[in-house]
Amino acid sequence: MKRLRTLVHGGAVLFALTAGTAPAAEFQDPLDTPPITYKEPWKKPLLSVDANESVLVAAGLRGLVLRSADAGKSWQQISMPVSSDLTSVFILDESNAWIVGHDGLVLHSGDGGNSWDRQLDGRLSEQPFKDFYQEENGFEPEASARYLDEMAMNFRQGPSLPWLDVHFENAEEGFVVGSFGMIAHTSDGGKSWQPWLHRIDNPMAMNLNALAKVGDDLLIAGERGTLFRLDREQQQFEKIETGYRGSFFGVTGNAEQIVAYGLRGSIWKSLDQGESWEKVEGGFHVGITDAVMTPDMQVFASASGRLRGTADGGASFMDLPAPPVPYTSLVLTGNALVAASLAGVLPIPLQVPAQTAPTQIEE
Repeated sequence: MKRLRTLVHGGAVLFALTAGTAPAAEFQDPLDTPPITYKEPWKKPLLSVDANESVLVAAGLRGLVLRSADAGKSWQQISMPVSSDLTSVFILDESNAWIVGHDGLVLHSGDGGNSWDRQLDGRLSEQPFKDFYQEENGFEPEASARYLDEMAMNFRQGPSLPWLDVHFENAEEGFVVGSFGMIAHTSDGGKSWQPWLHRIDNPMAMNLNALAKVGDDLLIAGERGTLFRLDREQQQFEKIETGYRGSFFGVTGNAEQIVAYGLRGSIWKSLDQGESWEKVEGGFHVGITDAVMTPDMQVFASASGRLRGTADGGASFMDLPAPPVPYTSLVLTGNALVAASLAGVLPIPLQVPAQTAPTQIEE
């Protein structure tokens, strides 16, 4: 038989048909089961890739993790303790890296991605997170009830709901975000985690799809055209309204601009630190799954298999030569891009075409 498997990456829903057999085999909890070893793992569906100089780590379905020590020229599958679907990779430095995924999973590597240990999962976090928001811990009854309701939404189906992204400011302080407004913080490198529902202006429990450092700011991209910016002094994520009403799957930029992107190919840009926003016509008509800023242009990737770039701040866009596969993640390494996709991991040479392509091309 066929099983339709729903995957979430950066808030984007991706679908993949996987072969199965009937009757179903006895259930094996992915939190207790290592992944299959593949003959050509770099051709398997991957949802995220990140880099630190020439070392790259990519992660995807059923606990698959790959590592490259030569800027993506060759890859090896890494032994992992779980087979949960993995949604996001973050590499901080030559030693520390984190991966998050389904089942409330947080994994850490202290040796540059060669080996990984579990720091958190949904079984470990459920009761401590619920206990944190009890009234006896100083929360007003109304606030306590709201936060506990949000916890109940996340743990209704057990530990299965995903963290969608992870970001560390340094080796000690980090954040994870996910579905139904879930957010957690660590100040000891992931040894312990604390829920942060009380430190984000998100009363509707909107999904938190991605984390990114933009200039000096730490931003979260969410549903309903909403971004959140960390007020470091107050230790609070404050809401930024953009005027868009769809979901943002990610955010990028620099000290001069913030660029948010997501559902149905939407791109929105701010040149004044989020005070005002304008829509950018990038020529996409399906979800943009990731974007990176290179020295020459901003590059956007779509779930339909297109890469488009702009070298003039969004005034015009060009198609970049790349395989037409469903892209899920991009990272810049050296003078090339490496892309994760549902067809595996791919090197993408950065070639800037001489002329731009029209933005109204249908996907």
